[in-house]
Amino acid sequence: MSEQHVPPSGQPLVRALLERLRRDEPGCASTLAHAPALLPWSAAFESGEATIDAEHRRLFELGNEALEASRSMDTQPRVFRSALNALLVHVTRHFLSEERILEQRGYAGLEAHKRAHRELLERARELELQADAGRITIDELAEFLALDIVANHLLTSDTLFFPLMRERD
Repeated sequence: MSEQHVPPSGQPLVRALLERLRRDEPGCASTLAHAPALLPWSAAFESGEATIDAEHRRLFELGNEALEASRSMDTQPRVFRSALNALLVHVTRHFLSEERILEQRGYAGLEAHKRAHRELLERARELELQADAGRITIDELAEFLALDIVANHLLTSDTLFFPLMRERD
């Protein structure tokens, strides 16, 4: 991952995540069970729609599990692949669920949001192919989660529909 591909708004998030992944060794006291999440959830990420919020929280949980598993992907590739698969299945299901809810609520930006989802799913498929070939890197996974999913989608695109969710609930 090169800094030139990372928009300025996402650089600190990706940099901090990569520093933590590289600093902590797998299996030490700073494992997922004992340390703060690599990608921490915040109530500020809530849309006001219970289903979407629960799915977003689960996305963070699965993302953290995949990131933790990525630190030992060379020695435990099955564990990593299982965590990555769970994350990507959830992302796919979440996008469909979110789109249904947005359609029910009459969200004016639905078509653009669906396009953004398709682009993210295309990137997810690329990561999956790289993982299948044993060529995925921690940097690529961190960039996908911290930058593509969190910074550029959840904290940018998704926030555009938050007012609609909050006015109806």
